[in-house]
This record gives sequence, structure tokens and C-alpha cells, in this order.
Amino acid sequence: MMTLPLSAAAPDVGGAITPPVGALPVAPPTVVAPPPRPAASSVRSRPWFPRVEAARYDIRYGLLGSVGQLELRTAGVVAVTDGRSIVKLRGSGHGSILGMGSMDRHFEADFDTVALESRRWVDTRRSGGERADQATVDRGERGRPGETHLCRHKPGRADETHALASPIPTMDALGLLSRWRRALPALGREDVVQILDGLALWRVRATTVSLHDAVPETDRFGVLLEAEATPVHYNGTADGDRPVRHLRIWLDPGARHLPLRMEVPVGPANLVMRLLTARGRI
Repeated sequence: MMTLPLSAAAPDVGGAITPPVGALPVAPPTVVAPPPRPAASSVRSRPWFPRVEAARYDIRYGLLGSVGQLELRTAGVVAVTDGRSIVKLRGSGHGSILGMGSMDRHFEADFDTVALESRRWVDTRRSGGERADQATVDRGERGRPGETHLCRHKPGRADETHALASPIPTMDALGLLSRWRRALPALGREDVVQILDGLALWRVRATTVSLHDAVPETDRFGVLLEAEATPVHYNGTADGDRPVRHLRIWLDPGARHLPLRMEVPVGPANLVMRLLTARGRI
């Protein structure tokens, strides 16, 4: 089950297997530079979510109802030598539709609270019936500014490696959620980033459209972000073989900005992630 279900295809189980990305020429893309990041000093002074936190979500798809669950966790803050702090992020999800197409995924990420992006991440997934040693493992790491290194390990095959060069912040889905929680885009302002779902690259443009919006199916109000995720090749050109996704995400208006609900149209219905329980400790 994916954190951000961009590559899902109805009616496959939530977070369907990511389509492979071929080796494409690496060339600096022609892109519009993202808005400047907040100064490091202002970022450090912002409250954020607890050092230890666990949140559990129900994943629903149209009339099929619940198709799985997702758990997101933070596991403490680790200081590094350059004075920055790294938050350890963890996630796990599983699901199936009518007992078919089951999928288990586990996520790990080291999130830099100053640069507002993951330094490294691991995405491990396996289909129903596969043993742990049969899982597909995708690893990503940020090198020098603008560089991302990727590796896919699939049992029985040679490792697949890629290098991606882009001035746009690039990270995993857990890192993206943490970025928005740490530095919410100002009302009406746009945040442009890239995320990798496995090896599939997406350019995401997110805008805060409301600071007090009713969260569907609850009596709560939250901060509403709307985002457009465009599939792109590693050289920065649009990938017309994958559909553009439009997301709506509600965050708690408190200091933690805990995700409350996310919706993304997939096929004939919406894939919805809604908060069930959350606990945390500062």
C-alpha cells in the first residue's frame, strides 16, 4: 500500500506495483525553479510533529470500502555532524481486494529537517505468497545538490541503477508528507517537488487552498492542500504513458500538521486514506 497512491490502477489493490522505468538519458531538465526554501533559522524554530509518533489509516476505494491499512511512524531525531537533525520515518501498509492481489509494503526514510527532503530511503514490497527474500527493494539517496542515486534489487536479476539530475527537491513519499508538515506552503503559494514511487518519478505542484476546510466524513476542520502530480521521465520531459493525478490532503491545523485525510481519483472512484488513530510524544 503506497503512502501517496500515485501509481495505483483501479481495481488493483491499493498501491499497485510501480511500472518499471527504463534507463533514460540523464540531462539537466528545463524546468521552472521552485520557490525559495525558508531560511534554516526559521525552519528550526517551527514546531513539528513529535519525536515519537504513530498514526494508523484506513484505505478505502469507492464502493469496495476498506481495501487495506497504512501505518506511519517517526522513531526519534538523530543529530548529525553538520548541525542538522535527521528524523527517522517508517511506514508499512498492506491490502487486498476481495482476497485477490494482496500487497505488503514497508518504507524507511531519513528526513533532513533543514533541507526539507529525505537524504535516503528504502521501499520494500512483495505480493501475496512471496517470501521476505523475494521482495523487490528500491533504494534512493541524495548525493551532491541536485543529484539522486537509485537502485532496484529484484531477486534473480542484476541490480538496476539510475542517476537523476534535477534542481527540484527530489524525495520519497514519506519525505514529501514530512516536508509539508514541517513547512506548510503559505496560503495560495505553490511548492514544487519531485517524488519517487519505487522508480517512477512524479513532479508535484502543491498549493494550500484553505486553512479551515471541513474534513469529509468527520466533524473536524483542517488545512487543505491540493496537488497535481505529473509523471515525468528522468530527463525532465513529461511521461504521457502515465496519467496525471490530482490529490487533496487535509492536515490538522495544530502545530503537528498530522495528515487527517487524503483523496486521489483512481479509475472510476477515489482512493481515500483516512486517519483512524494517532499517538505521539514530544
